Amino acid sequence: MTGGTSNAQLINQRLALAAQKFGLAMGIGSGRVIIEKPEVASTFQVRAIAPDIL
Repeated sequence: MTGGTSNAQLINQRLALAAQKFGLAMGIGSGRVIIEKPEVASTFQVRAIAPDIL
């Protein structure tokens, strides 16, 4: 996952779709951006797109 950029939400959604399709796990790298910029937290929310991934 990525964060803090204007394309973060789209990138994370696409990664989540691929992970869901292929049964892969998905994780966050550095969560620092969420601490420094709480307003970007929504760009990391992909559970609705990929409910079955780790």
